[in-house]
Amino acid sequence: MRLFGKKRVESVNSEVLIPEKIKLSTLLDLVQNGLLIGLEIKDYDSSDAMYRVLEFDNFRVHFSEWSEWTVRIDVYNENDTFQVYKSPGLKIDWYKRTIELAQFGNGSLDIEWDHEGTWCTYITDQIKEAKSKLELKREKNKRNEELKRKQEEKDEKRVIEEKRKNFNSLFKNKL
Repeated sequence: MRLFGKKRVESVNSEVLIPEKIKLSTLLDLVQNGLLIGLEIKDYDSSDAMYRVLEFDNFRVHFSEWSEWTVRIDVYNENDTFQVYKSPGLKIDWYKRTIELAQFGNGSLDIEWDHEGTWCTYITDQIKEAKSKLELKREKNKRNEELKRKQEEKDEKRVIEEKRKNFNSLFKNKL
């Protein structure tokens, strides 16, 4: 008597789509430098705290500092808003551009959605697109600065060569 029969099993390779995580450092970079690529950033800073809002179509990213920093993402339409992410307490050094958790081990430096929906993919795509535009703009600015520096060096060499020729001819005439 056989209790278990042999069955033919085929393995199937399938791709499991794992949504990309958005790093809070990416959002910090966009809120600090997004003006370079035309992002709408609203500044509500006061004398004792910072508060910035990065606006996209149908969602906003809020950076607010009171005793600790928090990052919040809201989706919105004409008359309603819905908070889909709120970070744990963070320590952000705005000028060194660093982010860490205020309390060790209490949360993540990647966005982990409080409420999931199709907006997760939309927001991730919009942020990735903005980040790539920002990186392209930085590369373009870097190339332009390098070209400008090379042109200035070339102009300086030309001026030095002209002066050398002029003074060389001046002293030839005196000999």
